[in-house]
Parts: sequence; C-alpha cells; structure tokens
Amino acid sequence: MATRIRRGTLPDALYWDTLDPYHYVRVQPGDRQTDFVIVGGADHKTGEANDAGVRFEALEASARNLIPKLDEVSHRWSGQVLDTIDYAAFIGRNPGHERVYVHTGDSGQGMTHGVVGSLLNSALILQRGEVGRCL
Repeated sequence: MATRIRRGTLPDALYWDTLDPYHYVRVQPGDRQTDFVIVGGADHKTGEANDAGVRFEALEASARNLIPKLDEVSHRWSGQVLDTIDYAAFIGRNPGHERVYVHTGDSGQGMTHGVVGSLLNSALILQRGEVGRCL
C-alpha cells in the first residue's frame, strides 16, 4: 500500500524487519512537497488466505506505529509471489519459443529483478552482445 507524507519527513531508504510476518517500508519521490511511503509484507502463499482487508489493516497499523505522520492510504494492491525451487528468477527466451521472452519467479525480489530482467530481455530481443555485461 502507499500513503503520502511530507517530503523530507522520512529519509530515503529501504527499511524492513525480520518478524514473522515481515514488513518493509520504502520511500518513493512524489511531487515537490510530498513523497509516497510504500508499505508491504505479511505475505502468504497464493490461494491460502482470503482476508486481504484484515492484512491491509494490519499493514497500515504497523506502518502508523512506526511513522505516525503518514497521510491517508492512497493506493492498495496485492500481488502473487512465485518462488522457484532454487529461488532464482527465470529471465530470457521461453523454452520452445523463438520470439517469446519471459520474466518470472522473482521470489519477492521483483523491484531488483525487474531492472535486471528488463536489461537482459531487451539485450536478447535486440540481439546485442551486451547480455554478459548486464550481469
């Protein structure tokens, strides 16, 4: 979820805890006067829970406990985390397809893997010799 906060209230960093369920907080620049505080965590396996409202309330309560100056929640979303057997993402040409490229299996590391995947797949699609240098 995301809330607005007055710019400069929270230092720009990635914060997380090691609780179970875990939580994380990061700052995303907004306009000249405000930033977004992105709050997440409290994951569950796909199909194991149907209590999104309760989970969002818990995330918001946790965030407000840490950062009392948060504005109202402006955005909420939920995603599905796919864990591969080796916890490594699959990025590249889809097996059996000459012109289909995929990026999946981020194991909760989508912010980082998203950048890596875009660099690798674009180099593969454009047939550049830069793939090795992307790593």
